[in-house]
Amino acid sequence: FITIHRGSNQGVRPDMAVIGSNGVVGRVVNTSANYSTVMTMISRQFKVDGKLKNSGERGSIGWDGQNPRIV
Repeated sequence: FITIHRGSNQGVRPDMAVIGSNGVVGRVVNTSANYSTVMTMISRQFKVDGKLKNSGERGSIGWDGQNPRIV
């Protein structure tokens, strides 16, 4: 988990995606007035729906707890 310096006063709500310059970072799980807690992709509990660009196939993306470079 990470904490970000943005919360409900800045429009952040639970279940919002957190995106960085290289893609998905995680999902907001809790907010206060000026801070939010984010569950990162390298958490075994994190799941997100995804779609392959070329084939259009859909599935669930998650981390198996092994290599942080592979989801």
